[in-house]
Amino acid sequence: MALLGEPRLLLLDEPCAGLSPQETAQVVDVIRWASERRGATIVVIEHDMSLVRKLADHVFVLHNGSLLAEGSVAEIQADAAVRAVYVGAEK
Repeated sequence: MALLGEPRLLLLDEPCAGLSPQETAQVVDVIRWASERRGATIVVIEHDMSLVRKLADHVFVLHNGSLLAEGSVAEIQADAAVRAVYVGAEK
């Protein structure tokens, strides 16, 4: 439904929450299609890092309403501050 108006910007909040792996794969395909073929910018709010790895070019991590880190998925996964907040590692 969100793609019917051919948006240039699409905001998705946990689009795969509660879906099976097969349904998630289909949603990922549609999101990629919208980005690549329609030229839409897609902002996805997501906690599932496996899904983020499949979709993201650039990641912003928010904590308590403030920007904690930004970068590629690899940079975010290696970021000490992100790990301290979300994984419980030492700061």
